Order: sequence, then C-alpha cells, then structure tokens
Amino acid sequence: MKKIIFGLFAISTFAFGATGNNNIYFRGEFSPFSKYKLEENNGVKEEIDEAAYALAVEVTKEISNGFETGVGIGYQWNGSFKYDANFDDTDGRLPDMHSIPIYATVKTDIPALRIGQWTPYLKGDLGFSYNDLKDTDNYSFENGFYYAFGIGLEIEELSIEVSYKTNTGKLKVKSKDSKYDVDSHRIMLGAALKFDLN
Repeated sequence: MKKIIFGLFAISTFAFGATGNNNIYFRGEFSPFSKYKLEENNGVKEEIDEAAYALAVEVTKEISNGFETGVGIGYQWNGSFKYDANFDDTDGRLPDMHSIPIYATVKTDIPALRIGQWTPYLKGDLGFSYNDLKDTDNYSFENGFYYAFGIGLEIEELSIEVSYKTNTGKLKVKSKDSKYDVDSHRIMLGAALKFDLN
C-alpha cells in the first residue's frame, strides 16, 4: 500500500511539469451517515451512524483534456464516537476521531455524458490519515490510510459531488495496553470551487 501511495504522489509531482492548466480546489463536504467500526479479536464491537464534515484544498494539473492529477490536504471530523461501557471514558464517551488526510487525487471527465457546460466526472483519492489529534489520558488514535472515490458534476467553476470515504487507524487503550482497529466510513455530499492558477 505504501508503494502505491508513493507512486501516486510521484505521478502527481511529475504531472506538474507537463503542459496544461494548474487548478486549485476549495472543497467542503457533509454527511449525516458517518459510520465507525471498532474491531476486537476480529469481531465487530459496535457500529454507530453519526454526522460528519470535512474541508479540503487540492492543487491539480490538467495533463490531458479532461484529466487532472494532483495532491490535497484536508481536515475531517468523523462524528461523535460512543460505545458500550467497556470502552467508555469517565465522561461517557471516547474522544472523537479527527483526521488530517494528505493524499494524491485523480479526476477525469466523462465526455460521453457532457451536456453543454455540465460535465460529469469521476474522482479518486489515496493517501495517509493523521488521526492523533484528540487524545485523552486513557485513549489515543493512531494514524492509518485514507481513500475515497466519487462521482460529480462540474458546472464551470462549481463542482457538486457524491463520494465514499474511509479513514483507517487504531484506537489505543492505555490502561489495558491494547489496540483495536478502528475505521470511519461515510458517504459524503460535497461542493468545490475551482480557481485557475495560470
């Protein structure tokens, strides 16, 4: 997986040497249906639906007509994190999982479905998720991978998008000296504004 991520970042870096437009995207996203999954001994402990939101900035290069690649960084609040008594902290909840993903991104238009200035597209992200932001005396989150894929509609400088996103990591319970896999999955609705950097 690390080799794949390194390869995507390398492709993105070399792409900026190609001819084509340089763009920057400012993106905002929201989901009422974020889902946590915490595993212990390969068994799911519990799953909770929660609201979540995200902000991101992406810089891309158009390396061919309708195909862009680049890099992005974001901030994600993955929703309140509440579990049974075996995992409750003194205030009745675990610390929320906040993430900063750093990732390579690829976006390609779907010309066959274009209607006037309305251009459908596909988009994918792959990178690293820094989750260690809201630790307590007894709990801490460890970093993991981040990936996403989605479909959207670009209308001049505005993009509307639906995407599936996942942040992986581990929850460390310091008092038990144990770790548990924890993932955050969500389908997000988003909008982005594009600005030409040329």
